[in-house]
Amino acid sequence: MNRLTNQNVDRPFASLTPQGRDQTEKESQPESITLLGTGITITGDIYAEEHLIINGHVEGTVTLPEHGVAVGIDGQVHGKIFAQSIKVLGRVSGQITAEVLAELRDSAYLEGRLVAPRLAIDDGAYLQAAVDTTRAYIASQVARFRAGAKAGSNNDTP
Repeated sequence: MNRLTNQNVDRPFASLTPQGRDQTEKESQPESITLLGTGITITGDIYAEEHLIINGHVEGTVTLPEHGVAVGIDGQVHGKIFAQSIKVLGRVSGQITAEVLAELRDSAYLEGRLVAPRLAIDDGAYLQAAVDTTRAYIASQVARFRAGAKAGSNNDTP
């Protein structure tokens, strides 16, 4: 079985270069990755400033504006995912918006809406979704997610 864990992650986010960092700074710092294990269920929104691997169950919105999300083979997301890159091996019901690349591996199940400028789909992946690769639409979705994330963080500050 092809599982994503923190030990055998096969560097799913290696192609991303965070904005504002030069290559030497990126290479000298270890990549931060958070793993949600199979026994974890989260109901609500997740906002992270590091890469995220979901092997558990999430109901809500997952927002990683500068990083990548991977939904492992045992992972399930019901809601929205917004990230630089999104790799799906498990099940997603809802909308995924990738600013750079969306990948659906052979075990992936996606139902809903997919928005990304680049898309890779393995043979065997299940896709029942409206697909939009138009750059103008993606730019508006990215702006909307970022504005929502900023508004949400401003409301939480006293």
